[in-house]
Parts: sequence; structure tokens; C-alpha cells
Amino acid sequence: MEDRVLKPLLRAMGIAVLSLGATEAAGQGPIVANELRARELLAVKSATGKSATGKSATGELAADRLASGELSGAELRSMSVGDESANFLVDTILSDLDNPCGLAARPLRGGEGPDELFLAESGAGRILQLSTAHPKDFRPVIVGFPTNGLNKRMAYRVGPLGLVFLTARSKLIVGDSGQADGADLLSVYTLPAGSEILDATARSDSAGPLRNRPGADAGNVNFLSLVKTDDMVYVAVGGDDDQGNMLKAGLQDYRLTTLQPLQSEGTLGGGAPGGIAMISRPRPQFLVVAQIGSFEMPGDSALTYYIPATGEQVMSLPTGLHDIMALAYSPSGQLYAADFAWADESAGGVYRLDDVRRSGRQACRAVRIAAVTRPMALAFTSDGALYVTAFGTGENAKQGKLLRITGNL
Repeated sequence: MEDRVLKPLLRAMGIAVLSLGATEAAGQGPIVANELRARELLAVKSATGKSATGKSATGELAADRLASGELSGAELRSMSVGDESANFLVDTILSDLDNPCGLAARPLRGGEGPDELFLAESGAGRILQLSTAHPKDFRPVIVGFPTNGLNKRMAYRVGPLGLVFLTARSKLIVGDSGQADGADLLSVYTLPAGSEILDATARSDSAGPLRNRPGADAGNVNFLSLVKTDDMVYVAVGGDDDQGNMLKAGLQDYRLTTLQPLQSEGTLGGGAPGGIAMISRPRPQFLVVAQIGSFEMPGDSALTYYIPATGEQVMSLPTGLHDIMALAYSPSGQLYAADFAWADESAGGVYRLDDVRRSGRQACRAVRIAAVTRPMALAFTSDGALYVTAFGTGENAKQGKLLRITGNL
């Protein structure tokens, strides 16, 4: 079905693929999916004979041309990527870190005062705790995580990767990715109220490992990014170019249930997933996943949107970015991405992902707000600042940083 027919049909059914539409030349808007219901998507499939995804429903989008070889990643990048980094302030908060990765913010009780940040210093096998008011006074809170190689291509030494709070304050979920291949865990820790330092073996709960089970890779199983809803934790599992999947673990009485693939059959297309975020408003929620693509092909990372309950993909948008490792929504609802840019570290950075139209079709435009070398994770604090971890130049060179970006986010 042609785009001019399908789009009005979707909107008439209350399905806006992305809200706050704009032309490429006349404005921007945050990428925020509107109310997409599974039954409505099935109705679209029935009416059109096609799946209601960004690629097949709208015809020959850039994603199709990219896949067919008609459009190179570099060509897509040249028409899709802008730069507004002059409008934002970047401060170095911590330096000389050992492959820092996951971030999780915890507001003070009552919401008054600075947030606390929990940071996975992955290469050092530990979790750090710091106040955004006095970040230099950080302290280790969990230590002793084993480390392993990130993947066959990258010799970065990593242990704990993704972080997310299970409860508002006391229970932290850690992507424990330094175990032997196939033996990685989702580990839950009850954080001490005082100055106690936990050993990584003092987990209060865990899910996994995946070895010899559906969803396990042949090599490393890296729990890169985590996101939590009221009843589920979703995990982006990265590996090598041809590996990776999305996993989920249910929550019952603040405990993790079985770790299993998001999709009942097969693995995700488009390379391993990197960043992951959840669109929570309006309900129902939708899972936004960054497909890293091939580390050797420039500009081939894409955003994919999934119905969490079924794992059905409802949209895919090329971004022109190289290797998206993290996604985060700002308090205002704007989506940001961290591009690791393996093939060209000068292109790495933090990007805002804007909603645009090209030839009347939904598209995505990436706008760089900060040049960052090998960024790995993003987290917003309650004051609206964006914190970024980055590996920096060199493998295992302890050049990692924690950065803070401020401006009109």
C-alpha cells in the first residue's frame, strides 16, 4: 500500500508512527511514538497485506535502499547528520577511568538536593557511587567483578556493563558481563545504607546464565544496556557483528524470573543491539532499540521499535550513525544516542535524534551535540543534565571519562 494511503489509515486509527512531525527544512521534534496497539497493528497488516513496520509499510525507505546496496551508509550519513555542538557545554567530571560504562541515577529522598550516580567502571570490575554535587568524592560500592573481552574484534576489558535500579533506591541490577563466555548474569545487589563495600559475589538475586539456552551467543554475551518497566527488565545483548539479541526477565515480588529472548523465534536483524530505551507516554509502552549494525560499515545504525509484550517490530529508521551504544530520553521527551563510531572515532559523540519527513515519509535526523571519543552510556539526572561515560582513545589505556552535558536538552 502506498505511503499516501497508509499514513492516513494509521492516523485515523490513532496510530502516529512518530509524533511532532516536521519537514526536514522546517523544524525538529523529539522522536516519541504515539499510541500503537497490537490489535491495531494486526488490523493494518490485515488491511494492507504487509507488516506495519517502517520499512515494509512505507515502501522504499532509506533502510531498504541501504540494505540493497543502492544507498551507502556514508551517503545516508551525509544527508542525515547535523552538528549543533557549539550550543552545548561539556564538562569533564572524572577522568583516567578504566573503561567506564553503565550509569544509573538515584535522586535524593524527597527529590530535594543533588542526585547520586552509580557508574560501572567496567575494566576495574567495580561500581562507583558519587554525588552530582561533589563528584570527585566518589567511592566504590561493589567490587570484585571478573572481567573479559568485549568481543572478538574489540579487546576492551569489561566486567559490569549495564545498570538499572530495580527499586527506587535500594536494589540495583547489574549486567555482570565479565564471566566466562555464555555464563554472564543479571545480578541484583541490595545497596548498603552506609559506607560498606559489597563484594560482587554478595548478590541478593540473579537471572541467567544463558549458556546452552535459546538467546545465547556462541561467544561473549554482553549485557550492554538495561531498561525496566513495572513488571519486566529488558536487556540489549551485544556480541560480534553477527551476534546479539534482546532478552527479558519478569519481575515478581522484586525478584527476577527466568531470562529469555524477547522474540520467540530467531534473533534481531541489523546486527547486535546496543542502546535501549522505553517510550512510556502515552501508554502502552514501546521498546526502542538501537541496532549497532556492522562495525565495518559506516552510518548503518538504525532505530527499531518493538511491542514489548510480543516482540513484534513496528518500525525501523536509519540514523546515519555508525555504532549506537546507548539511548536515553530527556525529561522533555527528546531522544539522545551515543555513537561509539568504531571505524572513525572522530565521528563519535552524543547525538540528538530528531523527527523529520523526507518526501512525505517518516525519517530520523541525527544532530551532534557533543564530540566524545568512544561513548558508552547515557543518563539524565533530575536537574536535566546529561551524563556520559566514554572509553576514550586506546584500548584498556585508562583514558575513560565521565562527562556532563548541559544546554537546551
